[in-house]
Amino acid sequence: MTICPVQKVTLFGLSSEKRQVLENLQELGIVHVSDINNPNRVPERPGLGDLDSYKAFKYLMSAPSRRRQITSQAGFDAQGVVEDTLQVQDRIAELTQSRDHLIEKIRQLEPWGDFSFPTLEDMGGNHLWFYTVPRSRLQALSSLSSPWEIVRVEGDAHYVVVVAPEEPSGIPVPRTHTGAVPLSVLRQQLDHCEMEVDELEAQRIVLTHWCSLLARHLATAEDMANIGQAISCSFDDQVLMGVQGWVRKDHAEKVEAFARRHGLVCVLADPDLSDHPPTLLSNPDRFGGGEEVVKFYSMPGYRTVDPSLAIFFLFSLFFAIITSDAGYAVVLGFLLMGFWGKLSQSHSGRRLARLGLMIVGMCFMWGVLAGSYFGFKPPAGSFPARFAVIDVSDTGFMMKLSILIGVLHLLLANAMAAWSHRGSLAAVVPVSWMALIAGGAMAGFGTMGDIPSIVTPGYVLAGVGGLGVFLFSAPEMLPPRRPMDVLRIILAGLLGLTKITSAFGDALSYLRLFALGLAGSSLAMTFNQLAMNAADSLPGIGLIIAFVTLVAGHGLNIVLSIMGGVVHGLRLNVLEFFNWCITEEGYPFRAFAKKEIATWTP
Repeated sequence: MTICPVQKVTLFGLSSEKRQVLENLQELGIVHVSDINNPNRVPERPGLGDLDSYKAFKYLMSAPSRRRQITSQAGFDAQGVVEDTLQVQDRIAELTQSRDHLIEKIRQLEPWGDFSFPTLEDMGGNHLWFYTVPRSRLQALSSLSSPWEIVRVEGDAHYVVVVAPEEPSGIPVPRTHTGAVPLSVLRQQLDHCEMEVDELEAQRIVLTHWCSLLARHLATAEDMANIGQAISCSFDDQVLMGVQGWVRKDHAEKVEAFARRHGLVCVLADPDLSDHPPTLLSNPDRFGGGEEVVKFYSMPGYRTVDPSLAIFFLFSLFFAIITSDAGYAVVLGFLLMGFWGKLSQSHSGRRLARLGLMIVGMCFMWGVLAGSYFGFKPPAGSFPARFAVIDVSDTGFMMKLSILIGVLHLLLANAMAAWSHRGSLAAVVPVSWMALIAGGAMAGFGTMGDIPSIVTPGYVLAGVGGLGVFLFSAPEMLPPRRPMDVLRIILAGLLGLTKITSAFGDALSYLRLFALGLAGSSLAMTFNQLAMNAADSLPGIGLIIAFVTLVAGHGLNIVLSIMGGVVHGLRLNVLEFFNWCITEEGYPFRAFAKKEIATWTP
């Protein structure tokens, strides 16, 4: 829930020991290495190196079954394993394409039967022409002068063969191309193709013996690439060498102990205003799903705030409002249970699984408050009906609620921005925006809700906020020292006030919560009504139609709800919210550490 404080660390030692120092530092695994020659340049991550090896490793890891791992390096030829694996992969891809082509060709040829074309001499110079003619067009064949015959009938399709030296005219359908290879030969080719695929899949499974060693090989190669990049970021004058980076403040003692052990000079310093430190987010795993969302979109700057906790709860809330159905929440819960094992295989996956659990819980609670269970309302006086206090179809109420949620969301964003600038005049602007947005909301809600007592205070509060934005949009020029500074303050203030339209638009954009929730609820009720109409009007078969309508309709609505919840829930958090909350974009803290590539435990 915080951005970890870091310190700048600089290590000096003998140039002749540079590589050994970097290898030991990589073993320590707690320092983010920066470019000592250009401290504010963000070093690019080194490439994956041998892409073929990664491709082969990924292919073996996705094998349907796996063999016991070989741990001894004796007899391990990494290049040979990679080449064999890629050859197997390419050949399987080629054979799979051929198999699909053969299956389609056999499907097209089966209605005509298994036959071989006679020679042209045996046919007296005639050819066989094949057509698939619907019943409604058979009459057109009566005008043909050439002999023809119907060899098969399947439903409305009539399979017709015409004997003629040239392609006959007057047939109302295009010719069917059967090819010259008999059906029996195509089936033999398909059998051989599938047998070879099976043999190659078996070879692939045998190659999985080497996955652990191949992973170790890849990790070593990536470690070497990282050391090479660290060398390029270091200082070296042929006598002394220096390497610089960032370390968590609570890990500084470990770096000092490392320097003492290896005879290095260690200099630690807090970042100053000219520094651009990396951002290291720190959140407990139970709320870490919000951090994963933040890192996926944009890393906040070091001197800003961590919005992960807010994202964790508010994304779940927005998703719930868009879904607005307790029954759908139960379905989402079962889907989450189905993917829980796969998500639990990685640290990020476990965090996202907990976020999913929060979403399911929030969806269920909101659905109960909305009184919607697969689009059905609980009977009046029933136990579930006691909790149904929100009417999603009440347009006026839901619009006001959505805008109120948006206003509170923007107020929270500006409060977090003010906190990140605490102790400086720059904090006045987000506080002023809070006053302006809150005042505007008071005036608006007072007018719409016939509460005149809050309209005037709302205008006053908005005016004070606007004045604060105008006066403090250029805090670095306060107090003004020259007449030109006054002009710049005025221009910056006018420019800052142009964000009023953005604030108004951002608050109104939360109406999408109401619109999507109402659309989903209306669709659910519509599918229920269609199903009941089918069951009532068509006895017997109507029950089947009703069941299909319910399953297909609610299935589609759940998919649309998930898409809407993800897309618009993220949009409101990472666009509207981040626009006001995150005042500086940063880059992630990446520890210079040994690479580990996970395989599996046989």
